[in-house]
Parts: sequence; structure tokens; C-alpha cells
Amino acid sequence: MGKGLFRVKIRNSRERLVFVLVITVTSLVGSLILTSVLSPTGLSPQALLPSICVPLFVAPLASFWGAQKILHVHELNQELARILAHDELTGLYNRRSFLEMFTSDTPPGNGAVLLIQIDRFKDINDTHGFLMGDRILVMVARALKRLTVHGGCAARLGNAEFAIFLPLEDARAVLRKAEEIRTAVEQQSLPVDQGALSCTLSIGFELRNADEAIDAVMRRANQALSDAKKTGRNRVRQYQQLALV
Repeated sequence: MGKGLFRVKIRNSRERLVFVLVITVTSLVGSLILTSVLSPTGLSPQALLPSICVPLFVAPLASFWGAQKILHVHELNQELARILAHDELTGLYNRRSFLEMFTSDTPPGNGAVLLIQIDRFKDINDTHGFLMGDRILVMVARALKRLTVHGGCAARLGNAEFAIFLPLEDARAVLRKAEEIRTAVEQQSLPVDQGALSCTLSIGFELRNADEAIDAVMRRANQALSDAKKTGRNRVRQYQQLALV
């Protein structure tokens, strides 16, 4: 508890300036109080001048140096947190951060979870090499990020599988967005020796209530994804449609 009382947080240049001003004013006031108590002449002109000049010179320099160090540590922590939360290759959120979003202090509300897989990605790696496979992953990730609506979140779960949370409660709106994503990726390509290389996506989705565990929703979305792959790939399936069959 004691440590918490003296913990200083400096997260930006404004807070750094406030810190310097507070330390400087506190040092100046403390110097004047000590001078008035300890000096035989009290706050005489001879004693007043050094008691003002010294803290005004030393305190800003020392406090700015300390504040700069604290701010630098904060920036390093922020960068570390960003690295830990994102997939290194694609820049999307990683699996852990995507799942933790639903158990955080500010979880998303109602919406839909999309599970997305690049069709026959192993064939791409086997035929064109892993570097081209990485370029395909980046191409798909950029499309997902670009087409994810405001308030949504795109993540790479692993290998060629991605997830998106969309704050859309209407299944038809989710289906339109999923089809937009599928079509956009299908229309993109990368140059290769034999011409151009493109890929397709299979997508399964399910609606989620705000109070529903993400694991259960992910399982249902994964069943929809499996059905999309079994029925020919390059298509979108909703779990609710399977439940009605």
C-alpha cells in the first residue's frame, strides 16, 4: 500500500510539465520554510536570494530528468503491451488479446463473431513457398482490418485462421459484411512467376449476446465455418442456419 502512495505516473508531455511544476514549487516552498526556520537572520535578503535561486535552478532540471525517465518507461511499457497484444506478421490482434477483450472491464456488447479461414492455404505454401504464404496472410489481414466496421475488432488466431467481432445484431447485416469481406479478398491477387496468385475465404459466423461466454459462441461459429468448408469453400455460413436444418 505504501508503494502505491508514492507511485508516479507520467504518460504524456502535459503530465511531465505538471510534474516539473509541482516539484519546483514544492522545492521552492520547502526551501523558504527551511531558511526561515534555520537561518539566524530568517528570510533576510542575504538568505532569501539563495533559498529562491537554488531550488529554481536545481528542481526544474532534476525533476525534468526524472519525469523524462518515467515517461520513457511508460512508453516502453505501452510498446511492450502493443507487441504482446498483436500478431507480429499481420499487425492484427492475436488470439489471446481477442479472447481477453470479452472478459475485460469493458467488454463489447451484442454483436457477431466471424471465424475466417484461407482456403487451401497449405497448398499455397507448398506450391509457392512460405514467403509467399506470409504475403497472402498480410494481404488478407489488411482487407479484414479495412473492412471491419467501427467498434469491431479483427484478429489472427493462428496459421491461416482469423476472427472478427462485429457490433452488428442483425444477421442479414452480418451476412452482407461477411460477403463483402469474402468478395474483396477473392478479387485481390499477388504477382508470381506464373502470373497472379489469389485466395478465397471460408467464413462461419454466429450472433452473440453481451452476457454470453465467448467460448460457446466461438464453438458455434466454428461449426458454421466447418460447414462452409464441407460445402465447397469460398462461402459464408451462419450457425443458426445449421440449427434449423
